Amino acid sequence: MSDITLDTVTEAQASPQTRAIYEDIKSTMGVALVNLVWRHLAIKPSVLRWSWDTLKPHYAQHAIPEAAWSLRCSVKPPVLGPLSSQELAHITREASNVAVLDAVLHTYERGNAQNLVAMCFLQRCIDETSRPPHPAAMEPQTACNGEATDQVDQTLIPALPATDTLTADLQQIISEMTAIWVPPEYRGITPSVFRHIALWPDTLVLYQER
Repeated sequence: MSDITLDTVTEAQASPQTRAIYEDIKSTMGVALVNLVWRHLAIKPSVLRWSWDTLKPHYAQHAIPEAAWSLRCSVKPPVLGPLSSQELAHITREASNVAVLDAVLHTYERGNAQNLVAMCFLQRCIDETSRPPHPAAMEPQTACNGEATDQVDQTLIPALPATDTLTADLQQIISEMTAIWVPPEYRGITPSVFRHIALWPDTLVLYQER
């Protein structure tokens, strides 16, 4: 498969109709920003509208958030070892309010898990080779304490910086990290989290080195 490039519609670029969907997505998911997948879908406003109309009831019934919570609880990240005192000093000096950096990382963790579950379900709905006679449905769930209390203080999240506002060095680091994390056939898609962490350049370098 050849490399592809997908356009996006940022929150600043969004039409009033798209912006209203974005706000509904953030409010429903309990996140502070619209993740990349939704910004890609917004290139075709009718696709964004259909996707969100299809998925929103399953958020209201807690099926997607609870499945995402279970997924997150089941993941066992690799043990990378503690940060050195020098690394901790860099982060503490750069992120004077470490809670802001933590909130940014937390909102991506929360949003990406929900998006993974939601997009897998959406793909099932549109896959003609496996589509059931009626649209597939996820089983409603009862909200558990874990998901209900796992919230992010949205007021802490700084705006996602535009690529052209970043230094050439930071753009190069983001490009190198994207080459590691994004499969070759999907180059042209840059994870937003890398740009967000670029607000803390030393932390971005530490992320790359680790």
